[in-house]
Amino acid sequence: MPVRHQILRQLDAAWELRQARRICGLFIVEADEGTGFVAPSIWRQVADVTISEEVLRGSLPHRTPEERSQIASALLGVTTWQAVCEEFQIPSPVLIPEVFDDRPEPRATRRQSGSTQQPASLPPELEPAGLSRATVE
Repeated sequence: MPVRHQILRQLDAAWELRQARRICGLFIVEADEGTGFVAPSIWRQVADVTISEEVLRGSLPHRTPEERSQIASALLGVTTWQAVCEEFQIPSPVLIPEVFDDRPEPRATRRQSGSTQQPASLPPELEPAGLSRATVE
C-alpha cells in the first residue's frame, strides 16, 4: 500500500463530512530557539512537498484531480506554537518545557521540547526530484 501523509488522511476524512463547510488544516511546530515565531525551513518544505502532485496522487488515489486540488488548498501551511500563543494572547508559559517521546513506554523518559524531532524522510517513491533530507538540512 502506498504511503499516505497523515495530514492528507485527516483532510480527506474531514472532506467527507464537510457538507457546506470549509475545511482547513496546518502544521503547528516549535520554532527553533532564537528564531522568534519563524517555522523551521524543513517544515515549510514538508508542507510544499505534501501538496505536490506526486504526493497528492500517492496519498489520495481514490480522489479525482479536482478533489485532490481542493483538498490541497485546505492545507494552509506551517506556523509555530509561539506564533499561535502570540496571536491569541495565550501566556507563553502554557507551552510545556518537555513532552513524552513519540513512543512512550511505561515509565517513559522525557525529552526537552526544544529538541523537536525533524519530520521523517519521505519514502523514495514519494520523494520529489531535487528535495532530499541532505538538501534541506
